[in-house]
Formats: sequence, C-alpha cells, structure tokens
Amino acid sequence: MKASKWEDILCESKLLHILIDLRKKIHRDPEVGLQQPKTIKKIKDFLFEYLPKCAQSDNFKIKEIEQSGLIIDVWGQSDAKATDIPEGKGIAFRAELDALKIKERTDLVDYFSTSSYSHMSGHDGHTVSLVWFLTVVFNNAHLFSKVAEFFEFIFRKTLFDLFSIRPRKQ
Repeated sequence: MKASKWEDILCESKLLHILIDLRKKIHRDPEVGLQQPKTIKKIKDFLFEYLPKCAQSDNFKIKEIEQSGLIIDVWGQSDAKATDIPEGKGIAFRAELDALKIKERTDLVDYFSTSSYSHMSGHDGHTVSLVWFLTVVFNNAHLFSKVAEFFEFIFRKTLFDLFSIRPRKQ
C-alpha cells in the first residue's frame, strides 16, 4: 500500500520545512484591512495539497467568511457528519491573519516584502502554527475525540470580529 503524501512528509521529516515555507509565503505577501483573500488561498492550497483526504471527509468542513477568514471544523469521530452549526462539546482555536501598516525594514530576502505592510505582529507565525495543529488533529481525530466532539479552527482578520462569525445554538 502506497503511503499518503502526509505520511511521506512525516517519514522524511519535511513537515517543518514545508511549514516554514508556508510562513514565508504568507509573510512576503501581507494583507491588511477587512479582506485577506491571498492569505486564505495559501491556507486552503496547503490543506488540499498536504491533507487531500480532507476534501472527501465527512468529518471536515471548511467555510470561507467573506474573504476575511476561514472556519474549519474537524469532528473527532469518523462517523460524525459536518453540519453548518456544530453541536456538542467543542473547542475553538484561532489565529489572526491581518498584517500591520508598517513597512518592513530588513535585508533578509526571505522576509522582505515590497509592500507598505508587514507581519510585524507575528500573525503569519500564529497562522502557520494553527495550520500545523489542524493537520495534527485531522490526522488523529479518533484520539482527539476523547477531548471534544469537534474542533473549530478560526482564521480571522482581527480579534474584534470574533463574535460576529456565526450564530451558535443555545
């Protein structure tokens, strides 16, 4: 049986380098304001390339929020079905996507951006850390189901819009 792309990455210890590359891509292309379509695309491209099973999985749901963020739900049990509004015991994790209106001042090629904006706040690193944790939970959902029924990964533009994401059942 051929190993999945994910297993190949883990076996060859390439995951760290792949995540560093993702962070550099996000860092080089900072977005500010209410929309981060390029950052969202980078996250989705990563997930569909390195977690191809997520696209066909009933226990994985990805929802784009008006080009300003993503909500990704992962259910712990393999027989769970993704719903628009998760029910049951869940745990949410979040990372901010937005950059700051500060020009980057560095000669390091890997970090240089030609824009007037930068990820001086570290949001690029927080985002990639959350992407990494999402991959761990998705690949080990059966183990994490002992902690919660579902996990919600929220990638948004800023902390202040956290409660406007979507309604919750009471």
